[in-house]
Amino acid sequence: MKQFGIDVSHHQQPASLPWATFAESSSFAICRGSYGTMKDRVTAEHIKRARGVGLKVGLYHFYRPSQPVQDQLAVFRAQLDLVKTSPGDIIPVIDVESDPLPKPGTAVSPAWQGSVLEFVDAMVSELGDCMVYITQREFGMLGAPAWLLTRPLWVAHY
Repeated sequence: MKQFGIDVSHHQQPASLPWATFAESSSFAICRGSYGTMKDRVTAEHIKRARGVGLKVGLYHFYRPSQPVQDQLAVFRAQLDLVKTSPGDIIPVIDVESDPLPKPGTAVSPAWQGSVLEFVDAMVSELGDCMVYITQREFGMLGAPAWLLTRPLWVAHY
């Protein structure tokens, strides 16, 4: 079943977004909760506004291969607690894409597979489930791991 939704982060200011218009064509909003070990500063406001127009909500974590998995997971869990995710919300998501920092950035590669899988397994173990947000291009760059296809997927299309 195909569904459409939006993803937002601190790059979009919550008060300036047309939330009612989003609700006309989208069924969900997934908000960035964390970027590596940094909290997204507007997560709670995005969630509040999305819930206010009746969208299903969820949080995603932008994975950074340069930082310890457990440190990243701790920050993401704190954000989930902050917005009080509960049954009926979208399962937690890991965003696997090239990391723009440090400049010029770190491209997805097969070397990421072990730590991405560790993060996914930790999310499933600690949070109950995990969806992977990835493009077809970056799935190939990751080495097209078969294990990833066993997870719920959110395939980005820009």
